[in-house]
Amino acid sequence: MGWLSRIQNKISGFGATARRVVNRIASRVATLWSNTPLKFETLGQSYDRDDQWYQWRLGATERHCTDCAHLHGQIHRASEWRLAGISPQSPDLECGGWNCDCRFVAVPDYQGSGEGVIG
Repeated sequence: MGWLSRIQNKISGFGATARRVVNRIASRVATLWSNTPLKFETLGQSYDRDDQWYQWRLGATERHCTDCAHLHGQIHRASEWRLAGISPQSPDLECGGWNCDCRFVAVPDYQGSGEGVIG
């Protein structure tokens, strides 16, 4: 095999590697952007006009950060979640929010007085 053939083989090998890298990056960006509508839904819930009770629920991700695991199951009014500055998909969470699948679930029949301080 001549030197030109060897160079062509190396270049085509770089192309395959570059395609794999680009596909991996594209997949991660798609995941990041796919969470955007969920972030808007969560933000809207925190401004609930009726100030409903919301419970933090873990999402379907395989591993949960310590923040999300700790908040799971806590019930507070929408205004309390907003004032605490804590919400699913928040960049302030240990997980960074970019791969967070947690959400607020309305608990309309909740009769409690909240669970005190969030966190």
